[in-house]
Amino acid sequence: MEKDTEEEVTYTPSKWLIKRWREICGKEENEKYYLDKTHVLGIPKSFNKRHYLKLGDVKIVKRPREKEATILLAKKYGVGASELFLAMYILRRRKYVTLGVYLERPKNLAELFVVSSRGEYIVIAPTIYPVYYWPCMKIEEIVEKVPKTLRVWQMMRNLERSEEG
Repeated sequence: MEKDTEEEVTYTPSKWLIKRWREICGKEENEKYYLDKTHVLGIPKSFNKRHYLKLGDVKIVKRPREKEATILLAKKYGVGASELFLAMYILRRRKYVTLGVYLERPKNLAELFVVSSRGEYIVIAPTIYPVYYWPCMKIEEIVEKVPKTLRVWQMMRNLERSEEG
């Protein structure tokens, strides 16, 4: 008996999110995502939740002073602070969001970072480079409490990075 090779779609964005996205970020899109002008943020048109790993609910208590700061999630893996807070603004959240990663990707690329709230998902492309030259903050410095699943994921990412380098 053959398995169905097509991916099961378990998420499609709501109309209010797409409308708000187009008002704030523009109308660019490709076959998989609604994109912003810089192609760093996106709303997936559909994806399979089996490949989504929820890292936990967090409360943001501190914002970086520099606009172009990087928020480090693991060793040499982070996201831009301006992109994270823009995603929170689009989702109409000020402090509380759910963080996650989307694991379906080509082997040589890193996971996509996902910010979600109320069943809506926004994907952020990670910044992967030696971030020692840029202003950066660790995720522990900006959230009230780091969830256990995020800690475990950080340890796994750091082990992968140390084996590569």
